[in-house]
Amino acid sequence: MLPYVDLKRMRYVIEVARAGGITNAAEVLGVTQSALSRSVAEVEMSLGTPLFQRLPRGTKLTSAGERFVAGARRILGEVEVLCEDVRGAGETVVGPLRIGFAPRGYILHASKSLKAFAEEYPSVTVEVSTGSAERLCPLLLNGELDIIIGSSSRLKRWKDLRLKDLRPFRFAIMARKDHPLALADRPLREIDILQYPMIMFEDLDAINSDMALRYAHHGLPPFQARYVLDDFATISRLLLSTDAVCPYNSYDFSEVNKNMVLIEGVVKMPENSIALAENALRSTSPAARRFAQILWENIGPTA
Repeated sequence: MLPYVDLKRMRYVIEVARAGGITNAAEVLGVTQSALSRSVAEVEMSLGTPLFQRLPRGTKLTSAGERFVAGARRILGEVEVLCEDVRGAGETVVGPLRIGFAPRGYILHASKSLKAFAEEYPSVTVEVSTGSAERLCPLLLNGELDIIIGSSSRLKRWKDLRLKDLRPFRFAIMARKDHPLALADRPLREIDILQYPMIMFEDLDAINSDMALRYAHHGLPPFQARYVLDDFATISRLLLSTDAVCPYNSYDFSEVNKNMVLIEGVVKMPENSIALAENALRSTSPAARRFAQILWENIGPTA
């Protein structure tokens, strides 16, 4: 009798696919390599087709493996939501709530909403992951995150996500108030700004890509940030002590240091907004739905 394909074996295959090999996957799953290899082989035997190509270093999904992993992720996501709904039958909201911020700095936009959610549901565990959209979106599609808060221009590249724009972003170049650009006696041109060193927030891939296009448009050398940081206080100190400037997206610049000037409408950047992303292929958990409501109330267009 052929072994059946259960949820545990599905998880094993998904982890091998993500880890790119048996060794790393076994470590993550907490099982022996031999047990994991046997489980994967049993799934392949049951399906009558190989799911992985065995390479000298690791594994690679076959076309059948890609179909299996995509379907298994959807199934496991639905099972997880079902279990959460049943566990929370006598409660309004149960956890955990797993939120991704792409990039990490977007936590600032949701800090008020996180506080409100924690006060309303003190027993719900909230797990936060940060990083680039390229790192977090696969986690959302795999069912390892419930929602992502990020840049619409970056998130819309993932076709299996359902996006909700929360608030249009303003784009500005930050500089100190006595910066040469702020004291210029003529209208600024885009190229005037691009000739100064740039400070970039770590993980802001969308702005990096868009800035690179502006440099190429003017025939300048390839864009390279002078400083790459993820701490607003340190960035502020650099802005005040050097001639560097910092491209920045936000819908609210009230936190910007009073010694800074915002230069808007000169560097030509595409429209962008802060957005909430959900997996369009699976149901959203009750906790994620409630957090999305709170977020909309706090930073939606009518907030």
